[in-house]
Amino acid sequence: MSGRGNLAVGLQAGLAIMVLLALLAVFGPSLYGVGAWTSTSSPFLPPLSADAWLGTDLLGRDVMAGIIEGARVSLFVGAVATLGAVVIGGIVGLVAGYFRGAADTLLMAVTEFFQTIPSFILAVLLVSIFNPSLQSIVIAIALVSWPQVARVVRTQTLSLREREFVMAARLSGKPVWKVIVVDIVPHVLSSVLIVASVIVANAILTESALSFLGLGDPNVMSWGYMVGASRSVVRIAWWMSVFPGLAILVTVLAVNLVSDGLAGYLDPRAAGGEARP
Repeated sequence: MSGRGNLAVGLQAGLAIMVLLALLAVFGPSLYGVGAWTSTSSPFLPPLSADAWLGTDLLGRDVMAGIIEGARVSLFVGAVATLGAVVIGGIVGLVAGYFRGAADTLLMAVTEFFQTIPSFILAVLLVSIFNPSLQSIVIAIALVSWPQVARVVRTQTLSLREREFVMAARLSGKPVWKVIVVDIVPHVLSSVLIVASVIVANAILTESALSFLGLGDPNVMSWGYMVGASRSVVRIAWWMSVFPGLAILVTVLAVNLVSDGLAGYLDPRAAGGEARP
């Protein structure tokens, strides 16, 4: 199978998994009918028990219900944090690339400052300052992720700024904001989409890691929280950590497949150098 064929299969598989996860997050709680925080049976029931498909945890809570609730949390964090990162990074990149000069120097200095600090360490510091909550986690992930978008958008904008159609728009007297929004933004969206798909995967992993460390929202059930809460009993109740861990793995794998597939179709240099039709 050709490189483009492999990318197409991966993209379809990734999209299928993401659609199933989205359906699980939206309709799962009402269809399953069991709350993630409700003790429904005896503690430490193994998988395939009559009262719990994936077993129960140390408090008798249904692990399947936790997986469903965790899907909702992970997809929410991935989507909203990525949207925030794209908005911040997009604005910074467009301003730096279009105006250049002092604006470019200042904004890229700020961008480099954020990139000098390990993103996960910065996320931990920000969540600790804001107090652990779903909102603070989303804000922290967006704040550590926007530099990736800013650099890509800036590079694309610097190139597009010198293209004939953009120069013609500028010489015609079109307002600066209109040149940026109408003539530049549509041409950078494909690159931003690829970067955004990577940020979604990183956001899900970061939220899981923060919850594992006890910095997650104490009012929501997440996959990272489930893995962290079960680490002391992994020898006697392996299912408590294995199933949420597999959920994280499958979700991140699906997002990466989508990212690779999008890169192959939107980047003409991908898939063995084949150009888009």
